[in-house]
Amino acid sequence: MSQRRIERALEREKELVEQILETNPLGITVLTADGTFARLNTRAEQLFGRSRRELLGRQLTQSEWRLFDENNQLIPVKDRPTTQVLETGKSIRDWEAKIERLDGQYKWVSVNAAPITNPDGTITHFVFTTEDITERKHRERELKHQIEALQPLNRYNTIVRAVTEATVEESTVAGIEQVVCETFASFDLYSFAVIGEFTPDEEFVPRSWGNQRSGITDNPHDGSRQESSDGTGIRSGADEYSASDPDGQRYRR
Repeated sequence: MSQRRIERALEREKELVEQILETNPLGITVLTADGTFARLNTRAEQLFGRSRRELLGRQLTQSEWRLFDENNQLIPVKDRPTTQVLETGKSIRDWEAKIERLDGQYKWVSVNAAPITNPDGTITHFVFTTEDITERKHRERELKHQIEALQPLNRYNTIVRAVTEATVEESTVAGIEQVVCETFASFDLYSFAVIGEFTPDEEFVPRSWGNQRSGITDNPHDGSRQESSDGTGIRSGADEYSASDPDGQRYRR
C-alpha cells in the first residue's frame, strides 16, 4: 500500500472517529494523564456550558464547577470522579451528581470514567462520558411526591382492613366497639382510641377505650378498675378514666 493510500485511510478513520464523537448523545471528554483537556465533543460543551476554545489545552480546575449530592450538599473535591480517577487510575461507573454551571443553570449528570493506557500499561489519558439525567431526576422526584401523598390513604386503608378483620368474630356491639378501639390504638398513627357519646350537658361518656402502648384494654362496662402491667394507665369504668402515654403525658376525663 502506498504512503498516499495509508494517509487517506488514516484520514477516513479520523473523520469516522470525529463523527462518532459528535453524534454521540453523551458528553465525551478526554483528559491527559496530568488532567489537561485534550478533547471534548459538542454534547460535553452543552452540558458543561463551556466551549472547546475555553477548555482545550487547559488543566482541569476543580473549582470551575460545583457539584451537589441528592441532599443538595456540596460534594468535596476529593470525592469527585475526576479526582478519584486521576489519583487512583481506576474506572468510575454511574456516578451521579447535580452540577452548577457558570451560567447558573443546574444539570443532573451521570458520569463514567476510565483510564487509557499505552502498550506498556502506562496511563496516557482519561476518558469521561457524561449523561444528562435531569429529566429522569425530575420524574423520580415527582413520583416520590405522589407516593408520599398517597401514604396517608394507604395507612387508613390498612387500618380499615385491620378493623374489618378484627370485628368479624365479635357478636355484640360492646365487643365490636372494644375491638375497634384496640385496633386503632395499635397503629402508631394514634395515641389512643375511645368510643362514647355526649350527654345533653355536652359531657362525653366513653364506652370503649383502647391504648395499646399503655396497656389499657379492659372493658369499661364492667365498672372495674384495672392498671396496666407497666403502670402507665388506669381505667375506672364509665365515671372516670385516666392514662398516660410513654412520654408521660396524661389523658383524663
